[in-house]
Amino acid sequence: MYVLSALQVALTVSAVAVQCATIPLEHSQHAEKIKLATKLLFERQEDPITEYDFRFETLTPSETLQWADCYGSFKCSRLKVPLDYQDHSKGNAAVAVMMLPADPNVPFLGTIYSFPGGTGNPSEPFFIAAAQIFRDYILEPGWNFVTWDARGAGQTTPTLTCFETQEERYAFQQRQRALPALTKATWPEYQAYYRDYNAKCQALSGDVIPYLGFIQTTRDLVSLATAMGQDKINLWGFSYGANIGALLVALYPHKVGKLVLDSVGKIHESFAPGTSVEFELRDHCKMVEYFLRACHSTGSTDGCAFYSPNIATMRTRLENIQKKLVTNPIAMPSPSGKYSSENFKQNMFASLPGLSGGAAYLWPALGYLLVDVETALAGGAIGGILTSYYQGGFAAFEPSPPVDGRQQGSVDSQLGIPCTDSGPLGSITQKEFEALLSKFNRKDPNFGTLFLQNFLVCTEWTGDNVEKLDLALLDQKTENTITFISHNIDPLGPIEGAKSMSRKFRNSRVVTIDAVGHTQLLGPNSTSAHMIVHDVFNVVGYEAPRDLVLQPDAGIRGFGYDASTFDL
Repeated sequence: MYVLSALQVALTVSAVAVQCATIPLEHSQHAEKIKLATKLLFERQEDPITEYDFRFETLTPSETLQWADCYGSFKCSRLKVPLDYQDHSKGNAAVAVMMLPADPNVPFLGTIYSFPGGTGNPSEPFFIAAAQIFRDYILEPGWNFVTWDARGAGQTTPTLTCFETQEERYAFQQRQRALPALTKATWPEYQAYYRDYNAKCQALSGDVIPYLGFIQTTRDLVSLATAMGQDKINLWGFSYGANIGALLVALYPHKVGKLVLDSVGKIHESFAPGTSVEFELRDHCKMVEYFLRACHSTGSTDGCAFYSPNIATMRTRLENIQKKLVTNPIAMPSPSGKYSSENFKQNMFASLPGLSGGAAYLWPALGYLLVDVETALAGGAIGGILTSYYQGGFAAFEPSPPVDGRQQGSVDSQLGIPCTDSGPLGSITQKEFEALLSKFNRKDPNFGTLFLQNFLVCTEWTGDNVEKLDLALLDQKTENTITFISHNIDPLGPIEGAKSMSRKFRNSRVVTIDAVGHTQLLGPNSTSAHMIVHDVFNVVGYEAPRDLVLQPDAGIRGFGYDASTFDL
């Protein structure tokens, strides 16, 4: 539950044999367009969309797409689909769809679907901010570029929502924020919180929860493609969107067109209790170590506030901060409260991946935060960076009027959909909890308890999806080659996800970016990797080289540290 709020605040290996290679940028003009795209995306992040002036509920859902102008150059529609694909008598869902139509002044190339990722996240903000840039600068203007909202999320209805008002939601989130560190002694408090949360969700959305899941969202994509007259589906999916692409391969291998799947997970683990959460822990220690080495490389506290001459000393200092916060949370004056171990883990995790290309400024800020927390724990004054992070957590939960369900549904669907897909786990005993706590802390001493909570919330969740995946369907060989892209250290979608799915989808390639990050959408970006994406969709018969390793663009890694992530 806490990983989600952490990202809101910040953004609001075994040795492997690889073929290290550099993509020759023969299309130099297009490479320059891609670099310009990255610049434009950063500018958009500095001035994000905050007003959504189009209301999807004014559109009548239809089995044939009825397009309406929206957001300037976009088209919007609502597609009527079965709520339950196995039993059409259950009624209908209405899938929110957005399209950036192909430029009429160039040859028409077809349709590419894209899903930005994040279970339960709406696609609308991503598409408004980035679709034109992605399509015109990375792909080609001749493509229709289309996205849709997942079941239970964004403007697709019905929505998974657990609170009748934003004020009720805010009060419940502050109860979450006030929870102490997750320990053997405090587990009953967490269990009661998760139990109450499930009760609220079941009371408001229990009748539709069984139809709001991973499989239904994938089937909705096929319904959308059918409504648009396409037999083969081209998809550029990120994170959860990449998982949808993998499920498309499993359920509809004959529908697979050109697929680029960025930061895919292990799909079979999405339906297995707890294992998907454990999978996400794989790269966390490497991510922390890479940050400490980058900080140490600056050579002084002027370069990185947390610098020590000996990197082993830096590791010890971090361990001491984490241990002290468990029993001695910091008293904060405004708003009055405690800065806990869990709050610190949220802030640290949100800063470390350098998402949205933010390592250049987030990593220095994290260095200051570490010093501020260390100082406060020693009895010193509360520093400005610590205050900013602490207050930012409250701002992320500030109550505001809901806008067409966006704020009401997204957090609940982010939590509820994974639990529904895995199926009810059942309440666990104190002894079972203690075993889980020990295992997660052993595997990930930095963020183990943070990610454990994403599993624990499911132990009190009673919703269950009406459809289950036959895991044997994950063994496929498609006509078209599937391209997987992943960062070598990825805190949310480790590279092993791409390698695992590539072994199951035998006609596939894995492209690795030698950096810490999560998806090309969030960065750090690689112009060479975007050239791969361009060629997959635009060059007939193109296949990425096998086991390709690419470098990110210069100047976007924290502290200017450019050591290979393969050294860890």
